[in-house]
Amino acid sequence: MTSIQSADDYDGDDVVVHSAQLREQEKAPLLEEGKSDSRREDSSQEDDPAAVKKRNRRRWRSIYVMYFTMFLSAVTFSIVLSSVWPYLLQVDYSHASASFLGWVVAAYSFGQLVASPFFGAWADWRPTREPLVFSLVITVVFNLLYSWTGAFSADIAGWILLISRALVGFGAGIAAVVRSYVSEATTESERTGAMAGISAAQALGFILGPAMGLAFVPLGSKGGHVQMGKLGLDFNMYTGPGYIGALLGVANILLLVLIFRECKLKGREKQNGGRKMQKLISESTASNASCAMQLGHFNRAAAAMAVVLFFIILFAFAVFETIATPLVMDEFAWSRKQAVFYNNAFFAALAVVAIASFIAVKFISRRVDERVLFMVALFLVALAFFVLIPMGNELPKITISSKHNRCPYTIH
Repeated sequence: MTSIQSADDYDGDDVVVHSAQLREQEKAPLLEEGKSDSRREDSSQEDDPAAVKKRNRRRWRSIYVMYFTMFLSAVTFSIVLSSVWPYLLQVDYSHASASFLGWVVAAYSFGQLVASPFFGAWADWRPTREPLVFSLVITVVFNLLYSWTGAFSADIAGWILLISRALVGFGAGIAAVVRSYVSEATTESERTGAMAGISAAQALGFILGPAMGLAFVPLGSKGGHVQMGKLGLDFNMYTGPGYIGALLGVANILLLVLIFRECKLKGREKQNGGRKMQKLISESTASNASCAMQLGHFNRAAAAMAVVLFFIILFAFAVFETIATPLVMDEFAWSRKQAVFYNNAFFAALAVVAIASFIAVKFISRRVDERVLFMVALFLVALAFFVLIPMGNELPKITISSKHNRCPYTIH
């Protein structure tokens, strides 16, 4: 039975449209009686508590698979941060340089930048599972190629390393599709928590990536060697992270095939899930209106400045992650094994500190102006780079001054 609202709730054009809709609804049972019955049957199934509970369990299982996908994306980035420089020195002794290292690190982000719009367009036209599986196949294949770089000649090994990292980054470009799917698979009341779960999975990946890298340090740079015909495969502290990334990618593909079911909500379901939120909004209309008056117009200059500051923070992080390993090897005369071990520990600790900062800022921002928080954060970043400058009269204890710390008897 159709409920008719008062005409006072509509403008003139709305009354005409609403009247036309009512006429169509009155005709529908006479013209499409069978379809009307099927619609009533579907509606009864939708309202069945058991069916709704079963659909929700399936929907959330798929969302949890998306969490794992985002976790994998972060792991494949962070797990090689500390070992990529000594690995480059090992496979391309004659051509490796700090500038080339910058290209290798940047290749991952460049691949992700190129892939994001590609996978986004694909997911708009086809089922979400297709771009997800394709991206993970790329992740598996090129993580393996990263680990097999040592099997190539030294003339091209450095380029193979760069290409493999670029295409692993291309596979990680699926992150935009993951966020979009979670947004479409949740109700309005669930969405904030689900998106926070995505961010938490990503942060956990940044923490566990370096921690996983620590597990391979005892193998050293030699590790074990397996000969498969003409192909020799090494398993050591440099190649181990690539194998772990490939293994996690295979596990993710299996989860997508066996567990993931695309459960995007329709408009009605999203609205029904958000009824509580809508009720709260309707009850606070006057309060919202007064808040809007206080906020005033959108300040484009302030928004642009926030974007610039965010870029500066990410730029600083990218610089640090690139130079960290060669810096400690040159300034402290650390061996490759020591550099990989300590830097992995540093990055894991930094990730924990970052998460603690996220939590702290949530509470501090209630009492301290956000402008002050921005200034304090930027001051700490500047202070960190200032502390990295060598100071004092004593020179670092470097026993060999050869370029890039490559001398055989200072590298273990």
